[in-house]
Amino acid sequence: MNTVAFAGTEDSLVISGGLDTTVRVWDVRSSSGKPIQILNEAKDAVTSVVAAGLEIVAGSVDGRVRSYDVRMGRVVTDVIGASVTSLCVARDGQTVLVGSLDSKVRLMDRAAGTCLRTYADDGRRNEELRVQSVLGGGDRFVVAGDELTATTSASGEGNDNQGRIWAWDLLTGKLVAKVAVPWGPGGSEAAKRVVGRDGKEKERKNVVSCIAWKDGGSGDQFCTGGTSGVVTVFGH
Repeated sequence: MNTVAFAGTEDSLVISGGLDTTVRVWDVRSSSGKPIQILNEAKDAVTSVVAAGLEIVAGSVDGRVRSYDVRMGRVVTDVIGASVTSLCVARDGQTVLVGSLDSKVRLMDRAAGTCLRTYADDGRRNEELRVQSVLGGGDRFVVAGDELTATTSASGEGNDNQGRIWAWDLLTGKLVAKVAVPWGPGGSEAAKRVVGRDGKEKERKNVVSCIAWKDGGSGDQFCTGGTSGVVTVFGH
């Protein structure tokens, strides 16, 4: 499995997306161990799934976002182009935030399939890894991770060893913050050496790839994680 999400009344269902290009629906109350439904329209790995009311929304490496109305047996496909890395449905269910491997984050109208706004910056990169983007602050902000980061040698000299997250105003698309994410508490992790099989010291990169906002985007805290192996919490 590549990604999972709860769905249904009282989280009675689990949706999974896999490297096998399928979306599978599981009944958590069942003891059979078999999915109750398999959706196989994707042409490449499924990277993200979310529940939007009675619908399932799935993003794939094939550059498509598919919305499944399971009751009606209908699927609507929106073409993004670049491989999709993350999905986040707004609280009203009318829009979905789509992160993709062209270093852009798009706000898509779910009914019309049109792009309402694009969030990007020349200094941010997301071209190779699954980097998450979310809605936060009561759906006022778009927050995304970044592949670019400072690197650290064993001595720690000449580098700040910080990852980065970016925040834009949802309505205007204006960049409102670029926040540094430390490697970890006290700097102890940054001083450790990592030596490859060739005996040479490897670069250490603090890529921020995961973001979660408290209470589904309406809380007063959010947290980040990535290649440092440390979870950093921001807020009160």
